[in-house]
Amino acid sequence: MVKLFEDPIINDLRVKGILEIAGGEIPDLLLISSKQGIFKVEEGKSVHQPSPLDSMVVFNCSKTSNGNLAIGTNGDGLFILNATGEIRAGFDSQSRLLGNQVVFPYEDSHSGLWAALFNGVSRINHRNRVSIIEKDHGLESFASAITQFAGVMYVGTLGGYYILEGENHERVSARKGDGVPNGVLDFFSFDEKNFALTESGVCEIIEADAKLLVGIENSGAILLSRRSPGRAYVASHNGAIHLVEFDTNGWTLKGVIATLSHQVWSIEEDGSGRVWAAYDGLSKIEFDPVLNKYHITEIDSTKGLSPEMGLIEVAQIHGKTVFGTGLGLFEYDETSDRIVRSDVLGDAIPDGEMVYNLTETRSGDVWITTETHTGVVYFLAAGTTKYDSLPLITTGISDVWSIFEDDQGRVWIGGTEALICYDPSVDQQYDRPFHTLIHQVKLGEDSVVFHGFYSNSAGLITNDQPESYVFCHPFKYNDITFEFAAPFFEGMDQTKYSFKLEGQNENWSSWTNGTIKEYTNLAGGDYTFKVRARNAYGIIGREASYRFSIDYPWYLTNWAYACYLVVGAFLIWISIRIATFRLKQSK
Repeated sequence: MVKLFEDPIINDLRVKGILEIAGGEIPDLLLISSKQGIFKVEEGKSVHQPSPLDSMVVFNCSKTSNGNLAIGTNGDGLFILNATGEIRAGFDSQSRLLGNQVVFPYEDSHSGLWAALFNGVSRINHRNRVSIIEKDHGLESFASAITQFAGVMYVGTLGGYYILEGENHERVSARKGDGVPNGVLDFFSFDEKNFALTESGVCEIIEADAKLLVGIENSGAILLSRRSPGRAYVASHNGAIHLVEFDTNGWTLKGVIATLSHQVWSIEEDGSGRVWAAYDGLSKIEFDPVLNKYHITEIDSTKGLSPEMGLIEVAQIHGKTVFGTGLGLFEYDETSDRIVRSDVLGDAIPDGEMVYNLTETRSGDVWITTETHTGVVYFLAAGTTKYDSLPLITTGISDVWSIFEDDQGRVWIGGTEALICYDPSVDQQYDRPFHTLIHQVKLGEDSVVFHGFYSNSAGLITNDQPESYVFCHPFKYNDITFEFAAPFFEGMDQTKYSFKLEGQNENWSSWTNGTIKEYTNLAGGDYTFKVRARNAYGIIGREASYRFSIDYPWYLTNWAYACYLVVGAFLIWISIRIATFRLKQSK
């Protein structure tokens, strides 16, 4: 045994975890002690590195696949430490752990982090691209608007606005701001200040305080003009379009420039300076500088608008003004003065499919909501596009109200059920292999003949069924039940199964959420039950199988057939003898 360090502090530490910072004959290390926190060791000398762990008791540590260290504590939950000694994430009973006493952490092959607890076991997808912020984080309603200002995340809801606090979004808390009595519909920044459009008008937000600047009741949407900086248009639910301008006194209401016959929840400015206002109708507003007045054109069926389009959303995508509708994506054709189908998303979305919540990211990709999913359209080489619905498929969110990209490239999605943070920088493989498992086989009502695992001749556990586990069951036990599952822990409620019983039916069943299959009154013979799982990402796992036999009933066995043959032959012989005897008697 070689003593590497002469530092008495190190030699007195009760070390629970080690993370190498740099190699060498005497490597630089991070040492995680049981009760004294983190120590950085360079050239054999230690320096205490202050951290929240100073006041905690560490049970155990384990290294994760990306080089971090998972740390289990006595009463404070589970922490993820990187190579610089920075705590990157933390989990406790308020964020997906059953308890706070973590005896040992372990990362599986799918990057899931397991925590052995005093009161059970928990699993966390700590390297998932998706983080979910729910009501237990402090949000009291769905996110109708999202923004980032001065590095701080703000979330608008029907009950006001919230500030998100905490680096790790698994432990984030939402603190409600003051001064906004009703719903926040949108955020915007101007002149290095943060503003919100509420149902009562325009408010300025200064951290956790807000004050009303411009009162406009029943506000629905706001547009900051790109062609005329300092000018904004606020649309009311009743169709009134208000002009608001920014001057030395701040935002000032100038008056109503248009009153439309339809509601307005969406408003946008095109490259020519025209303003488009939409919801259950569509209008075009143009400013005439000669007459110094606004000209309003309401789009109807003569210009391509159809009642079947349903609600309309207007957005700017790749420099084009487009209209998301229940019948797909449309745009304005200046030549024909009509609304026509748009090809801005290429062939990523079939014509006629609903498209809303159009949000372009800095990379040029476009997030959208379709009839079934919220996903992202990628723009690939040679002008091709691809729609990816997988990022949020395991979240279970249905209605989406807002989409926002922050300064770090993370995409925030406000859904009815939760607020989602999607981080594309996290390496996540959707096609990871997984197994389907048969965990119980039962005869009749209660005779369990298989408990979920096999062992080979050496006594080692194996996934493949040895011949010694292929049982032949008496005919009276010809009712058999299989229970199965798939150890894939993302979107578990979306995992589906298909099965077949070779020897009875060679065709796979349709996909179902059920995890139990029962067969009754099986005939004698050899059978193989096969089952496979398909996860939320559409990946089919390795199938599982179980071979078995059912004895034939006694009246169908070989010796029974032999008896039948003997008896049959005897009856034929008797019949012949009787016929012969009668023939002789007749002569």
